[in-house]
Amino acid sequence: MSLWLTCCASLCLKPSPWLMEKARRDLGWLPPVCHKRALAGFTLAELLICVAILGVIATFIIPKIMAGQQASNYNAAAHEVAGIIAAVYQKMKTEGLVSANTAPVDLIPYMNYVKLYTSGSWVDGHPGTGAWTCSASSPCMVLHNGGILEFVNNVPSFGSTNPNALIEFRYDPQGNLSGVNDSVQFELLYSGRVTTRANVNGGGAFDPAWLSW
Repeated sequence: MSLWLTCCASLCLKPSPWLMEKARRDLGWLPPVCHKRALAGFTLAELLICVAILGVIATFIIPKIMAGQQASNYNAAAHEVAGIIAAVYQKMKTEGLVSANTAPVDLIPYMNYVKLYTSGSWVDGHPGTGAWTCSASSPCMVLHNGGILEFVNNVPSFGSTNPNALIEFRYDPQGNLSGVNDSVQFELLYSGRVTTRANVNGGGAFDPAWLSW
């Protein structure tokens, strides 16, 4: 069937005489008995079969598209948070507020946030760990992008001015405790570089699947 005639039939429009004539020319190689059937358009059964096929395809494709979009959003949010940490640290360093005793919580006064939790479990762990509990020494900050940033107290401070000395932060883009270990742990080095635990430890097992660094 002519492409133009197919489009008209699918839109339930009446083809113009020019299109009808074009279709007859396109169908000239068919026996005359087939012309009427070919020009008649689609039957209800054919349309239902097409709809069923599209439904099956959508069942498999749509969840993958949504999962990919979610992973992309999480990745973008994590990069944004890493940039915020780096920018705040550089500001503190410029103002002479950084020393070997600088702790993760020292960055809080210079950050923009929605709320601070000092109790309760709010952050999922990164791959290979469990959930983490917020406390006065490891508070959890609700950010404007909906995620939660924990100021980890496992390493209380830099401990030295060695460029590779580090303090830790954990970011959960979901903003709730889901039970899935899909947070990313950021490592802020004294030099000012922000990376992830996977890069510091030399293996990708510590980074969530949605993160591309």
